[in-house]
Amino acid sequence: MSTKHTPGPWSLNQYGEPVDAAGENIRAKGLALTNSEEAKANSALIAAAPDLLRQLDLQVRNCPVCKGTGMAVDVFEMLMTEPPHREGPCQRCSDARAVIAKAQAKP
Repeated sequence: MSTKHTPGPWSLNQYGEPVDAAGENIRAKGLALTNSEEAKANSALIAAAPDLLRQLDLQVRNCPVCKGTGMAVDVFEMLMTEPPHREGPCQRCSDARAVIAKAQAKP
């Protein structure tokens, strides 16, 4: 399934409005083209954003590697060396955590 939404990256302008990579206001673009496929796809993506964020947060909190802590122990190192073992950012969920932080950032 391919969507026709405005390609990312999206960001917020100084007024807290979503803009595309070229700096065009996505909502204004959608209002000007209300019957276009792109406007409908943008609206659907914006409407789904809270649910997407909630599901991503759920996945991160239930990460099987770090158990929701964001930090993971290198299992190979743990087996082959004496304690203490190094912890580092969980490779499985670190990108998801960055996306959540971006979504929750205050403009």
